[in-house]
Amino acid sequence: MTTNLPFSTPAIPTPKDPAFKDNYADSLINGILAAQDGVERMFGTWTIIAPEDGVAYPLIMATRFPFDIERAYYKTNAGTATADIKINTTSVTSLDALSVTSTEQNTNATGANSAAQGDDVTVTFSSISGTVERITITLYANRTGLGEDI
Repeated sequence: MTTNLPFSTPAIPTPKDPAFKDNYADSLINGILAAQDGVERMFGTWTIIAPEDGVAYPLIMATRFPFDIERAYYKTNAGTATADIKINTTSVTSLDALSVTSTEQNTNATGANSAAQGDDVTVTFSSISGTVERITITLYANRTGLGEDI
C-alpha cells in the first residue's frame, strides 16, 4: 500500500538568483556556510602536513569579504609547535604564540583581528619538536561586510 504524504520542497537558490549570490556563493568560496553579517561562523579547518619552522602557510588568500577572526582551535597529532596566525603581515593578538600540542585547545583573538576584502590569512610555525606530522587549525569569524560581487 502506498500513501502519498504532503510535503514541500524548500526553494534552493540558483546561481542566477540574487539570494544565491548574496547568501551562498561568496561564503562557499571562503568556507563559510550561509554567512551573515555579525554572526560567528566556523570559517574553515585546515590541516598542515609535515609543517616546517618559519614557513608561512596560506589559510585564506584574497578574501572576498571583510571579517573579524574571533577564535582558533588547534592541535597536533603528536609533539609540539608554536603557531602565529597573521592577517597579511600583522599577527592577530593572542593568536600569535599559540602553544600547539596533541590536546585540542582554543584561544580567543583579542586584537588586530579584522581582515579587509583582499587580505590574506597565514599561519607560521616555530619551535617544532617531537614527531609532528600534522597540525590542524579551525578558525571562527564574524563577517563584517558585503565584500565583492561574484
